[in-house]
Amino acid sequence: MKIAFDGTTLQPRRTGVGYYTEHLLYHLADITRDPDELVVISNRAPVTSKPVSQRVQIHTSHPRMVRLAWMQAAAPGVLRDVDADVAHFTNGMIPLATRVPTVVTIHDVSLTLYPECHPKRRLLLNRPLVRMAAERAAALDIGYVRLHGGVPTAKRGALIERFRDDPDCQLFFSTD
Repeated sequence: MKIAFDGTTLQPRRTGVGYYTEHLLYHLADITRDPDELVVISNRAPVTSKPVSQRVQIHTSHPRMVRLAWMQAAAPGVLRDVDADVAHFTNGMIPLATRVPTVVTIHDVSLTLYPECHPKRRLLLNRPLVRMAAERAAALDIGYVRLHGGVPTAKRGALIERFRDDPDCQLFFSTD
């Protein structure tokens, strides 16, 4: 299986999602075994704090495009070019025009919960794409659990157990 992995947040001045992405990349590189392949795709060369395994391929394209434009205009073609079987996007947005099965991590739902904390540009551009990614996941009509700050501590273990043990529960939404 060829796994395409979104490396667009692996940039020098990263935030929490960039650190999450870097650590997930190292972990995936450690567990990927032949014949599976891991390909980091991005509009810019990824920057990491330590070298990435030589087994990881890096595919960059359209470095002058901003991430949002690259995600919608170039990423679908990149996924075709690398012949990805599945793609994991790590920052809440997915290329809407791809046919490649996609996993998305919605790392931060503060765009929805705390819109006053974000610049208008981010609200206008990013929030609708994050919402579309979540709606696409919900439209799959598969089981999921949702863990957030409003879930009492006593009930959290049961959510984790359901996700781990119930084969019909395939999505884990977490906001904190």
